[in-house]
Amino acid sequence: MFGIKKITKTLLLCAVVFFITGAAILPCMAAEEYNEYSGYYMVIEDEADLLSDSEEDALFEKMEELSEYGNVALFTVDYNPCYDTEAYCNELYDDYFGRENGTLFMIDMDNRYIYLLNDGYNKRVITNSYSLTITDNVYEYASDEEYFDCAYEAFDQAATLLRGGRISQPMKYICNALLSLIIGFTITYVIVRTIHKNKAAHQEVVLDSIFAKTTFHNPQAIFINQTRQYSPRSSSSSGGGGGGGGGGRSGGGHSF
Repeated sequence: MFGIKKITKTLLLCAVVFFITGAAILPCMAAEEYNEYSGYYMVIEDEADLLSDSEEDALFEKMEELSEYGNVALFTVDYNPCYDTEAYCNELYDDYFGRENGTLFMIDMDNRYIYLLNDGYNKRVITNSYSLTITDNVYEYASDEEYFDCAYEAFDQAATLLRGGRISQPMKYICNALLSLIIGFTITYVIVRTIHKNKAAHQEVVLDSIFAKTTFHNPQAIFINQTRQYSPRSSSSSGGGGGGGGGGRSGGGHSF
């Protein structure tokens, strides 16, 4: 009996150890919710363990606003097998949503980079420019390790655009102001140069002031050789230039 009890305890101990170590190497499972009215999904996969349970619940509430327009997902990763954040976002989007409408936000701790990706209807509203603006507006939260605020603000601004609203675009206004200054300085410089430029003499005055004398002595023309040149008639048809493919997604990111 003693031997059987000892073997049983050993097996139980091995089972416990296997369960603990096995659970440690299992991949993080994604939390998922479904919007039954729109038919779109909400996914949070916090692989980098940046969020608490209560923060995930709060994010799901915000993501529900976006799920009226398409699928929505948040991924946090501490290892990026694609090395490139945009490439990994596209890969995950393909795996989860295919080519359906949607928005995906990633906090990539491996590359210290955040990225916002959009497809379908969402990409027509949240363009590359808006994606860059949103990540410009929220990257400081990630720099300060406020990852919940970073994701929440990103989804909030994306939802604002999808509802037809406007978001703050400080970098756009700064660039426009600098461009206006450059144009203003250029116009001023051209005007000043034009006013102070010496008036050029009239062509007839220049020609009258030139005295030229040319003398030819025994001019001769010598024939050397003759060649033929064939010039084929050009075709009237021409190929059109190729534009960017319409199947791409919109997106933008920022390091932190």
